[in-house]
Amino acid sequence: MSLTNNNIASILEMTPQGVGKWKRENRPIISLLDKYFTKEDLEEFLETNKIQKMDMLQYYNKQILVDFFDLLHNCTINVFVDFILFIDFEQLINELDKDGGSISYTITKYYIQYYDYTMNRYKENNNIEDIKSALLSLNGTLQSLTTNHINYLELNFKCNFKNYIDFLIKNKFYEHATKFILYFNLSKYGDFMDENNLFFNVFVYFLKNDLKDKSNEFKFIENFTNLTVDNRKEIINNIKKITQNSTYSNILK
Repeated sequence: MSLTNNNIASILEMTPQGVGKWKRENRPIISLLDKYFTKEDLEEFLETNKIQKMDMLQYYNKQILVDFFDLLHNCTINVFVDFILFIDFEQLINELDKDGGSISYTITKYYIQYYDYTMNRYKENNNIEDIKSALLSLNGTLQSLTTNHINYLELNFKCNFKNYIDFLIKNKFYEHATKFILYFNLSKYGDFMDENNLFFNVFVYFLKNDLKDKSNEFKFIENFTNLTVDNRKEIINNIKKITQNSTYSNILK
């Protein structure tokens, strides 16, 4: 049921006439309330100072975050991130529907494609055996994916994993957050396994120049990750540690 002027007036502590004026002015707060809340939601909040379904969603989101963190904690993050960027999520969701919801079957098809692509891409690389080992480990992680994981990955991909990065920082997993940012951007904008890759050199160059200017030190992170959190200094400190001798091996440790 659509919210009436009286419903909105009660929550904003204003007159119904004032709400009508705000509607005509296309105020964002009116659109927000209309889009995400029902009459029952507002009444419940006025009576109890909370909305139960919102509390449930918050709890559910936290559980998904913890579950996703545990999943990534036991795999090679840079390869997992590169695989995420290899996936066409819209196509994956469509294929899941066609395959009757079998995540294992559908994700295995993508894994085989990615495995062949990556092994061919790095067949001349001196670390090919390490890459192969990481790919085999990746398969184990992918077989643990649930529908919730897939949905969470799809939503986070659209915002450069800001939701996940925020969760890591709020829980003081600064090193994990920093490495995820670096891996995500190295994979998204370049080649995370090629030491001579132009993007990598540009990445380090701009990073170091940003860090020299304290007033500008967050610009690089914001530009590449859309990261807007209060405690970005910890991320900067970890980036300084990881890139202190500007060697590619340090980035991938």
